[in-house]
Amino acid sequence: MNDAINRAFNQLLDAFVQTCRNHFDQNLVGIILFGAHREYFVHTQRDVDLLVVCRDLPDSGWERYDIVMQLLEAMESSRTQMQDETGYSLYLSPVLKSLKEMNRLKKSMQELIARGRILHDADGHLNRLLQSFRENLDQADD
Repeated sequence: MNDAINRAFNQLLDAFVQTCRNHFDQNLVGIILFGAHREYFVHTQRDVDLLVVCRDLPDSGWERYDIVMQLLEAMESSRTQMQDETGYSLYLSPVLKSLKEMNRLKKSMQELIARGRILHDADGHLNRLLQSFRENLDQADD
């Protein structure tokens, strides 16, 4: 894959992390890139799956939807910049979870994010959590 595309993709991810840090401040625990793009830019026909973990989030799905829309709106100039530089326009697909919800994730979701790429981890909590997911999944394979 073209180095310029990967560089632009990583700049987009960095911009998303900064947007989340600005929006959530101390409430942000971390961000995980998972799915097809977890290691590098793969394809423009896939959305970019991002798990945003916060200490506390509203229970209401509508309130979370509003937060996601605010994040995406704040990211529009970065998405446009990537499109201008590379010709590719990506759809960011953030999922918001609280720490409490992360500790109760179903196995199917654990499998999706266990091999994810941590983009931001304020206190090492996500690293420890992903490690425990991997260990649990490895034990299930035995």
